[in-house]
Amino acid sequence: MSRAPPPRTTSTWQVEDEWAAELLTVETRYAALRQPLQKERSDVTGRIPGFWANVFASDVLVSPLITPSDAAVLAHVTHFEVETMAGLDFAFMLRLEDGNPFCDGPMRKEFRTGKEGHTTATSSIAWRRDTPQGREATATFVSGALTFFSWFSGAQTFAVGHRDGLAEHLVEVYRNPLLQLLPRGTSKP
Repeated sequence: MSRAPPPRTTSTWQVEDEWAAELLTVETRYAALRQPLQKERSDVTGRIPGFWANVFASDVLVSPLITPSDAAVLAHVTHFEVETMAGLDFAFMLRLEDGNPFCDGPMRKEFRTGKEGHTTATSSIAWRRDTPQGREATATFVSGALTFFSWFSGAQTFAVGHRDGLAEHLVEVYRNPLLQLLPRGTSKP
């Protein structure tokens, strides 16, 4: 015989709502404070060849998704950014070096929170069809297999209470990418 859950009091919900509102205020404030520092870091890491390719290849959650085709594209990534938007919404932006043989323009994936749950929206990646590498990327990343770029370019919907764990992990990777480059088992500095 199953027991009914205890009734929830209005005061519990009020406390939770107040906590969520306060947390959002603090997160928004510190996101604004971090932004100039992250821009400066992005400028520096953008000049290090293969920086983001190494970070992603060293990450335990991302590396299993990286195929040889993903690795070839990631080798040209110069900037990886996370933009905090209103509320709990955020977006990823990947930029490849100018003149790369894979795609034109930046790649963007947005995560939005709504009453129905969490949704993603992606910009259409402009894979270059005038180069062998661009044609291969186009064929590989639309094949249906789960790879880093098929995930990045795909739109998903998550029910209320469910989120994209990889996306949330990448936010943490973005905040401190150097941790991914430490040898396994090394504690944080």
